[in-house]
Amino acid sequence: MAPRPVFYPARAVLNFFRSVDTLVYALVFVAAVGLGPFPGVLAVVAYTTTSLAKLYSEAVEGIDPGPVDAITATGATRLQILRFGVMPQILPLFLSYVLYRLESNIRAATVLGFVGAGGIGFYLQTYLRMIDYPAASTVLLVTVAMVMVVDAISSRLRDRLV
Repeated sequence: MAPRPVFYPARAVLNFFRSVDTLVYALVFVAAVGLGPFPGVLAVVAYTTTSLAKLYSEAVEGIDPGPVDAITATGATRLQILRFGVMPQILPLFLSYVLYRLESNIRAATVLGFVGAGGIGFYLQTYLRMIDYPAASTVLLVTVAMVMVVDAISSRLRDRLV
């Protein structure tokens, strides 16, 4: 665990920034840099970074101290303790979190298109405004298909790497 003077302020800052929704980040970044895909990317990156930081910190805090203590007892260096005692416990969780956030970001990108961030959400908004429901349905089906493909790929990656 990090020293208290670092741990609590860092956690407070992360909690503050994580409490802001992706859509709010998008609106702030649109005001800062204008319309287009860039503010949408910034919004997704900002929210994802804070979410992953929280999940990663909890994964590190929740490791089993047994392997770390055993490796420490052998006289291992800090790097060896990290490599053989900590990393095998946290890498599967880190991989799962990254893949989950990727799936979530695909869905978030659809919503961000409504605020001018471009992408598939822009097309969905356009088709809904034109009352072209078959085209809007197609866009929604493409979004669902993309999430399903990413889920299938992430499942295979987890099976191979974990």
